[in-house]
Amino acid sequence: MALPGRGGTGAQNEIDVSGDWEITLGGTLSGSCHAGAVQRSDNLFLGGGCTLTTPLMLEGQIDRRTGELSVTGLGVAASGQASKSGDSMSGTWTAFGLSGTFTGTRVDVTPHFVDATGRWELRLGPGQPLAAGEAFSDACAAELRQSAVVLRAALDCDVSGEMVLGGGIDPVEGEFYLLPLHGSEPPITQIHGTVTASGTMAGLFYAESAELSGPFDGTRLAGPLGDANCNETVNSIDASVILQLDAGLVASIACLSFADVTGEGSVNSVDAVLILQHEAGLLVSLPLRR
Repeated sequence: MALPGRGGTGAQNEIDVSGDWEITLGGTLSGSCHAGAVQRSDNLFLGGGCTLTTPLMLEGQIDRRTGELSVTGLGVAASGQASKSGDSMSGTWTAFGLSGTFTGTRVDVTPHFVDATGRWELRLGPGQPLAAGEAFSDACAAELRQSAVVLRAALDCDVSGEMVLGGGIDPVEGEFYLLPLHGSEPPITQIHGTVTASGTMAGLFYAESAELSGPFDGTRLAGPLGDANCNETVNSIDASVILQLDAGLVASIACLSFADVTGEGSVNSVDAVLILQHEAGLLVSLPLRR
């Protein structure tokens, strides 16, 4: 799923809550959330993480004149009222049989999202087995794909071999988890960590049915998705490079696999259009490739 970017109408006195938010929860379950809000016209999207929950992506509606809003997603629902300035909001929430109230304060008018998409070099270990034994270490080439709060990783490790893991990521804080896909039993059973916007990650890994654990760190080598010229940014230059390739003006491009935004196995003008929409703010994240 790709998210619409911020797209205000420009009309005066209309409420726009786009930005980074600190949200406090009260009621059956107390806690806090750090979320990014994207508003386009009357459509509202919230992505982020809260204490004691997996990363969440909520979507719904907001009345730009009154500030009344409601969002839902993955068993969670919230409704409330934003202030006329768009800098605060309050209301009620329900989730999995629990309920309570919330208050929020905007800390930045621009939402900031982490994108883990790219090619990574991961270094695992040394990890210590729970029973006496030799310390474990491994090195993996990884390709990560992120769409909103969904994260998928294809790993090719020197010791553990090839595997595909899936999980979630807090698109604001960068905290993520990866687990085996349904029906698979890879040697590495869990990866938990934090990825930064500067292209590093670190955390813990578990292997061999959680009988082995240790630290890991990683460095992004290429990406993110849409980076057709391998300069680690995505902008209209990448779209131009793709259009030249599609028109036959150039025979090849530097990062062909990352230019295939749709994941359809070819690079063409559709990929270029998605990149231009992303740069214009119409898409917060590029689509998750299948």
